[in-house]
Amino acid sequence: MTAKRPTAAADAAIEAIRLSLRTDVVDVLRNEITTLRSLPRNTAYETIMNQPTVLDACFRLMREKPQLFKMVTADGAKPPTISDEAMLHCGRTMGEVITLVVRAAARRYFRARLGQHRRRVIAPKVSLMRRVALALNLQPATATKRTAVPDTPADRLYAAMRDYLQFDWQAVLIPHYTPMTPQLVNKLGARLLDIREPAELKALAGANDTGDGRPPLLLDGARRMIAAGGNSIDPEILWQVCQQMDLGRLYPNRDATAIRRAVAQAAATDDECVALMLPVLGSDIRRFTAFLMIAHASMGEQRFRQVLGRGGQLWVVRRWMDRLAALPPPAPRLDEMKRVYQEIFESGSAEPAAAPAAPVDRERARAEVREAMQRLPGRAAKPKEPV
Repeated sequence: MTAKRPTAAADAAIEAIRLSLRTDVVDVLRNEITTLRSLPRNTAYETIMNQPTVLDACFRLMREKPQLFKMVTADGAKPPTISDEAMLHCGRTMGEVITLVVRAAARRYFRARLGQHRRRVIAPKVSLMRRVALALNLQPATATKRTAVPDTPADRLYAAMRDYLQFDWQAVLIPHYTPMTPQLVNKLGARLLDIREPAELKALAGANDTGDGRPPLLLDGARRMIAAGGNSIDPEILWQVCQQMDLGRLYPNRDATAIRRAVAQAAATDDECVALMLPVLGSDIRRFTAFLMIAHASMGEQRFRQVLGRGGQLWVVRRWMDRLAALPPPAPRLDEMKRVYQEIFESGSAEPAAAPAAPVDRERARAEVREAMQRLPGRAAKPKEPV
């Protein structure tokens, strides 16, 4: 894609944005953010643009305290708001300014980590007849337009990613975009915006192409981990997804035995429960997996088995899914999914009158958990049997 040359009006708007960021805006940030407080104005600006974590802190402040930035909005009389649609004095919307800033910060970071800027100039190809005519002075020689193309790893990565650098939440992810190849970025396309966790970007950057035409594991549907011809969960694939999503964060001290035990119990979820979950959560393997693991971490082993284990409480799962179906899907970030799912667990588990108690084959349930534990990669020391 060839970038269009900015018009004079666009250049003026960008210059106005840059001036405001370097003066009024950076002065507010220096007062509010400890990292910047002792720095001169220009040094503070360079720190913000060169350090993605600082830029992320600036964006968070802007969202949390919009009243501090009322000097940049087009209508100071209105209640201060920092929505993406808010019009600024420079003539651009807040969303457009955020995009420009995120792109500039990413370009700086890529060049700092992957190599300095250098552009290779390529002259257009000249036909054989044109070369002969020029050699015989049959045609006048005219200046040929040369095209600059990205020539460093940093330039190539930025060129591939530019159209997908749009949002303030991406600032903190810039270091995790850096190991990705332009080929991977082009292959993912707009799906790159569905990845909002550093661990997941790392998994994608290190994933091997399976060659079978399927999307990367984390971008597939939950059916990828469901055994053919049924609704049972494959514990090995569930384990892979948990590892790539770094769901060990849900457990204190990331205890390896507790995590393996949790995955084994989640893999033994009752088939009828899985059948109720798939229509609501099945389009995204991450949301499906996060739901199971957040349920386990939030409710504990015993309650998880009562609701989702063999002979589980289908009425509870059905109520959860009804409530989830009425909500927009949570953003694919663990903190957001945890917030939404825990609200569902807390509000949808009140037992109805005369709820039928399903018979439970406890021996079979224990056997299924043991079998799931056996199938997990890299068996650890034998844990205690589930009660």
